[in-house]
Amino acid sequence: TPPSTYTQGIAKQKFMLFNEVLEFEMSAEDNYGIRSAGVEWTGEFTIPSAGTPSAGDITLLRGDPYMTNGNKPILIDFQKRGIKPQKLVIRTWVEDYNPATLRVFSEPIEVFVLSESEHASYVQELMNDTIAKLEDAMRTEQQNLDENKRIEKDLKDPKKAAEAKDKLPEQQNKELDNNEEIKKLAKELKETFKEAAKNKSIETKTLKEMADAMKSMQEMADKDIPEIAGDLDQAQDKKNSEEKTKEDLKKAIEKQEKLLDKMKETAEKAEKAKETLEAGTFVNRLK
Repeated sequence: TPPSTYTQGIAKQKFMLFNEVLEFEMSAEDNYGIRSAGVEWTGEFTIPSAGTPSAGDITLLRGDPYMTNGNKPILIDFQKRGIKPQKLVIRTWVEDYNPATLRVFSEPIEVFVLSESEHASYVQELMNDTIAKLEDAMRTEQQNLDENKRIEKDLKDPKKAAEAKDKLPEQQNKELDNNEEIKKLAKELKETFKEAAKNKSIETKTLKEMADAMKSMQEMADKDIPEIAGDLDQAQDKKNSEEKTKEDLKKAIEKQEKLLDKMKETAEKAEKAKETLEAGTFVNRLK
C-alpha cells in the first residue's frame, strides 16, 4: 500500500505574526519501508507585495527498508527562512522504496503570516466575536431573570405555586448552561489576550482593558453564576417552607440583576479595548 503522512498539534488554519516560529509534528507510515519524509510550503501574497512568494522543502527523516513509521517535530522560523507576510500552504510528505509509488502528501494546512497591523486587525476580529457572544449570553440571562420573576409572582398565588416551583429545576439548568458559555468566553478572551500580548504595536492600555474584561468574565464564571444556580437549587428543596422557597428565589433574582449589570460593564470594557485597538491599528496603517 502507498505510504501515508499526517500532521499533529496544529489546526487546519492558523494566524501568526511574522516574527513567530511555527511548531507542529509530522507522522509517516508505510508497510514497505519509509525512504524519506519531510515538509514543504508554497506561499501566496494576500495583498500586492514586492518580491515573490515563499517556497520551501525540507527533508526531515531519512529512513530505511525496515522503518514502518516515524515522527519528527517541525519548526519553521519565518524570519530566518525569509518568509514575509503572506498565506502559506504547508504539507508534509513521505516516500517509500517502491519505485512505482509517487510522493504522498498530507492534508494541507493554511498558515497566514501577518504583519503587525494585520495581526492587530485579526485580534480586533477576535474581540468582535467575543463581544457578540457576550451580548448573546446577556440576552439569555435576561430571559432567565424574566422567567424567575414570573415564577416569583406565581409562588404568591396558591393556585399556581406548585406548578411554579416545578419550574425551578429547569431554571437552574438554564443558569448552568449559560455559565458554560461564559466559561468558554473567558477562555477565548484569555487566548485573545495572549495573542495581543505578542504584538508590540498593541498598546499597554489596550492590554489592560482586555485584562480587566477577562478578569470580570472569569469572576462571573467562577463565582457569580454558580451562586445564582446554588440559590435556585436551594429554592427547590422539598423540605423548604413556602417562605424559604420565596426567600431563596428572591436571593437568586437579586444576584441575577447584579450579574446583568456586571455583564453590561464587562461588555463595555471589551468594547473599549476593541475601540482602542481599532484606533491604534488605524494609526499604524497610516504610518
